[in-house]
Amino acid sequence: MMPATDLRTRLLGIIETHRAGRVEEAIEGYREVLTRQPSQFDALRLLGAALLSVGRHQESLAMLERALQLRTNLSEVWALRGDALSHLQCGEEAASSYKRALALQPNAAGTWSSLGVRLHALGRYSDALASFERALVLEPRAAPLWVYQGNALNELGRFSDAVASYESALSLGAPRPAEIWHLRADAQRSLGCHQAALESCERALALEPDHELAASRRAILLAELGRLDEAFAAMREIVRRYPDNAGVQYNLGTLNLMTGRLAQGWEGYEWRKRVPELAPPPPLDGPVWDGVEALDGRTLLLVPEQGQGDTIQFCRFAPLMAQRGVTVKLIVPPALAPLLRSLPNTVQVSSASEPAPRFDLQCCLLSIPRALGTTLETIPSQVPYLSPPPDRLRAWRERLGPARKPRIGLACSGSPKHGNDRNRSIALRRFEVLSNLDADVHLLQNELRDEDLSWAARLRIHDHRGELRDFAETAALASCMDAVVSVDTAVAHLAGALNLPLLLLLPAVPDWRWMLERDDTPWYPSARLIRQPTPGDWQEPLQRVRDALRSRIG
Repeated sequence: MMPATDLRTRLLGIIETHRAGRVEEAIEGYREVLTRQPSQFDALRLLGAALLSVGRHQESLAMLERALQLRTNLSEVWALRGDALSHLQCGEEAASSYKRALALQPNAAGTWSSLGVRLHALGRYSDALASFERALVLEPRAAPLWVYQGNALNELGRFSDAVASYESALSLGAPRPAEIWHLRADAQRSLGCHQAALESCERALALEPDHELAASRRAILLAELGRLDEAFAAMREIVRRYPDNAGVQYNLGTLNLMTGRLAQGWEGYEWRKRVPELAPPPPLDGPVWDGVEALDGRTLLLVPEQGQGDTIQFCRFAPLMAQRGVTVKLIVPPALAPLLRSLPNTVQVSSASEPAPRFDLQCCLLSIPRALGTTLETIPSQVPYLSPPPDRLRAWRERLGPARKPRIGLACSGSPKHGNDRNRSIALRRFEVLSNLDADVHLLQNELRDEDLSWAARLRIHDHRGELRDFAETAALASCMDAVVSVDTAVAHLAGALNLPLLLLLPAVPDWRWMLERDDTPWYPSARLIRQPTPGDWQEPLQRVRDALRSRIG
């Protein structure tokens, strides 16, 4: 056996080899030492670090854990173990390992940063932010830490703070400044500062012309600013350069739909299936209909996707498919099943909570307009195509009693998780403009935000949230109204499908289905579209709603 002094001398030589960048040679050297002395702590620790640096993460973890069996009080080894576990996608274990390291050395900014990155990946954004803040106290001039902090703030909806963090990173000369300008643009867009966001994208592209994400964001911002010719040109150029960019292909499709080019629009809309946040659920076991294959005498299963409003809007196509000699089965979310069973009995409706029915082919519901070649002129607009169950309608009429005043149904907000919720939902306090109408206002949504609760009482709005257990119940209540006022949420689609008088409040750049400029829609003949004149301005549209209601209800 080599004497301890000779072994130590050999280890020091290997360390010099490692420092010189000859990592593979060092790895063999550390292994040689461990062959002679398997419990040599430094050899285990350094071998673990070397293996980690060349991407051999599982081997690295094994060496580091052997080292920790010998000594548990060295922060560096716990931190390296956390790095190995992070690469192996063991997020929670990695976070625990970083915490052990920090308990031993709380002033290690790099470990706080690594912990924050891991917590961010786990979706624990508040905890990640706290870690980055600790790291920045220790190293306030570390530009990457400001970027990490900005990303966490962005996820938490603190967009102004995120912009400030990105600006700090830029001022400190962070690497890849084009990426930071792009991140800054994303936060500015979330704040509704579209022009500033556009300028940030253009700064990113000036630094890095091939920054595909910045180019894509710029094209979207041009559309949201109403500069449609430029948006079309930008998207077509991105598609030319990056034909597999599903997000831009999809956005180009929605831009075509918004401007009435439905044939091109439906084709582009199919790209949603390759955009992770828009993709439908995975297909059920069984073949998928491509929209072309003959269906005569076969059973087609239509599968819902996206929001409940989308299902309400597009379920109108199911009877059309049945008219083509197809047995049509439609799966819908449980909250919609009782209402959608009012479709013609040629469509068999089942709840997604029930076992899937038997079928020959399946197709996403929102792909049917493409298969049918739907144009503006052929959108099926016969209304109502849904109706509330008679017993529920009768129960609501009895519950409300004879009307002493006109009744107005209201939906001021949709799901906070919706990507465009900041632009489409309206704080309930803004509806104070309707308070001088001699009418009873009834809430048609089953959720209300905390900041809106006191205003519901203050404006004397009848709150039925506890009773609206599904859309059949909402449909029955809405059918008792003289008019419905709604933002762009499922209630608007419900009112349109029931052929109720609908005043629909839309942001300056709306969802594609409402198109541009017109105050009517081929989707819902009973709807009147009331649009923002400029982004963020709800005062003027709400005054128009008030005037329209006053005219309607006298």
